[in-house]
Amino acid sequence: MAKMKLFRLTLPRNLRTRKDVENFFNRLVNIPEPKGGHLSSHWEHFLPQIQIRLIPDHKLPRKIEINQGGLAELTRLNIVNILLSLLQIFRNIFLLIKFRCGLRVLLAVCVISIRTGRMLCFDIVKHAILINKIKSIIDFRNASKIVIIGDGFGFLGSLLKYLYPKVRITFVNLQKNLFLDYCFFVKSFQDLADAPSLIEAHQFKNFQKDDLLFFNVASLGEMTSNQIQMYLHAITEVGGTLVSLNRNSKKHPDGTIVNLCELLESEQSELLFDENPCNFYANYPTNGLNPGFLPFDGEIHLKILKF
Repeated sequence: MAKMKLFRLTLPRNLRTRKDVENFFNRLVNIPEPKGGHLSSHWEHFLPQIQIRLIPDHKLPRKIEINQGGLAELTRLNIVNILLSLLQIFRNIFLLIKFRCGLRVLLAVCVISIRTGRMLCFDIVKHAILINKIKSIIDFRNASKIVIIGDGFGFLGSLLKYLYPKVRITFVNLQKNLFLDYCFFVKSFQDLADAPSLIEAHQFKNFQKDDLLFFNVASLGEMTSNQIQMYLHAITEVGGTLVSLNRNSKKHPDGTIVNLCELLESEQSELLFDENPCNFYANYPTNGLNPGFLPFDGEIHLKILKF
């Protein structure tokens, strides 16, 4: 198992939010992820490496403590870590400038990073570059709801909410990850009216008719083929648009290879945008400066498909 990384997120002072966090913890973290066709060998292997506890654990929580084995970049924002991570920070700032992220996107990145106490990292930067690249293709201002299938620590949902305050965010994820999506989101947006909708992956059946814009970044290939096809069919049923920034294919721990490009082509859709390989993602590492500027886990595409 990889070395565990500790992160503590201070929760909003709002008592209702803290109570909701406690309730979601009991529902999404204390109860193990059900076995089933939605759970790939990838997540059977990695979910146990995500350990979450409430602080304190005997009354309304003030913080959540996250131990995770390096699944994603999650480093506390403080002076010591800034000094230790100067090269990575300069690299990430360089990427934001290189790919011409606008001032509103840069401001959103800074605000969310400060509110959540999370160090600027490539996991944050890739979402900022993604939104900056596609904002001329997708009319976000007319989107009333955005569904994000898998969102790590909820940054993409938070970024879209900051840039487009009227939009409603829905997260679809495995239980533990869904809990983290919620906690990081409500830390950035403490108005109860802004709270996101949550859908547990194992309970998913279909989307609502007004769910028309969907995102997945880097995790479709980590799912089972059956679960991917279920999501794609549901998006097709509502005539939705999917933004996919993903590996073309992914090999799971049990040897199963998921060919995402073939699965995306299996549903009839109009290809609105296609960058394959997607250079800004594929050519930069996700952790630190090693192993240099080598491709990350195979070729990665950026596709926008209208189903």
